[in-house]
Amino acid sequence: MLDILKKTISTKPKLKRTFQSSLFILYSTAIGIFFLGDIFRKIAIYFECEFTRYSTISKVVVLILYFLFFIFNFKRYTEEEHFTKMITAITILTCTFIIGQISLSDSISQPLNFFLNIEYLVKYLYLPVTILMFSSLKNEIKYVKKIIFFIEFIFIINLIFILIGFCFDINVFSTYVGDRFGYIGIFSRSGQTSFFFIMFILFYYRLLMDRLTKTNIFKFMFFIAVSLLLGTKRIYIFLVLLSLYYFFIQKGFRNLITYKFLIIAILVGICFKQNVIDSFNKIFLVSQKIYYNNGFISSLTSYRSDLFYNTFSQFVKNNWTFKNYIFGGPSFQNYIFITGMDFFDLYLFFGLTGMVVFLKIFNFLVDFKVQGNFMLFYFSTLAITSFFSSAFLYDPYVNLLFVIMIWYYSHHEKNKSTNTIKQTKKIEH
Repeated sequence: MLDILKKTISTKPKLKRTFQSSLFILYSTAIGIFFLGDIFRKIAIYFECEFTRYSTISKVVVLILYFLFFIFNFKRYTEEEHFTKMITAITILTCTFIIGQISLSDSISQPLNFFLNIEYLVKYLYLPVTILMFSSLKNEIKYVKKIIFFIEFIFIINLIFILIGFCFDINVFSTYVGDRFGYIGIFSRSGQTSFFFIMFILFYYRLLMDRLTKTNIFKFMFFIAVSLLLGTKRIYIFLVLLSLYYFFIQKGFRNLITYKFLIIAILVGICFKQNVIDSFNKIFLVSQKIYYNNGFISSLTSYRSDLFYNTFSQFVKNNWTFKNYIFGGPSFQNYIFITGMDFFDLYLFFGLTGMVVFLKIFNFLVDFKVQGNFMLFYFSTLAITSFFSSAFLYDPYVNLLFVIMIWYYSHHEKNKSTNTIKQTKKIEH
């Protein structure tokens, strides 16, 4: 009898490790597939191929893999505490989308509009689906770190192509078509790339707040330097927000190292003075033209404020009923009635119901009481920059990095608070 009990106890951890390792492989596979989809899309667009939707194919392939894995491990998933919450969120969002479509005025062609917007529904569902599929990894810090550094490895490859594009002025690696400055590498979307930069810069910033190492300092500075080559306003806005947070919230003005970095940055700026001036002129030339023609807000948001006004005046006003304000009612196909600002688009798609559901998802994902000021800054920064891009909430690739980063911070803060309690007890004794 004792032998049977010993065998049972010893096999349980192995089964758990097998499931966790399978999740790790699935997570890594999804990242790799999205990366390949992005590369093929980039190549197809550059060479003006008839078919360019390779990133959509990658999303479909990943969803099929998720579905098969979920079915084969269904019983295991039902035992998870997050299972009911995420299934409920997915169900409510899906039903909300259907109700919103039914509630639109008769002038909208149905069921055509319904089917054309299913793609966007799937994109929005990727966040709760990611949490549903992988929440068992959140306490497995070994796998969490491996996934982060795997994504980082892929992103560093892209950074190398950004530098190549900048040094040799290679159009295929440019962010924009025409004279506007910016290099995106082998990634195909500036919004997605911007959020990768933001999250990795914040990642190394957080590491540096705990411990200064030469490797982390180099990576932090390297990511910031290359991010400037992207040429998007959201990066510059983010860097301003990060500087303000460091100087005034973290009291960085008291640290000697702050002034050392400033001196180095000024010296580098002086050495490459003409290149810096030329780059900034190219970056803000378009914004300046928009400012003179359409005003400051249009310039700041790159016409997204105009899209917001047009969407509400032409689509919402003419086609929404009272129910749509509660359940949404999108017509996102062809990017005509979409603002390009994440939280406004979320409201258009799911109405007030969707806003509440996503708030619940974020509350489930993050414990602000445990994770404190940095996590509030982290979320606030992503929310502010999402007004200049629509990649945060419904880009699956961004979701994968966002979720795994949150789990890393959660584990980090819990360990920190545990160590603090232990030290306090030692002092008391």
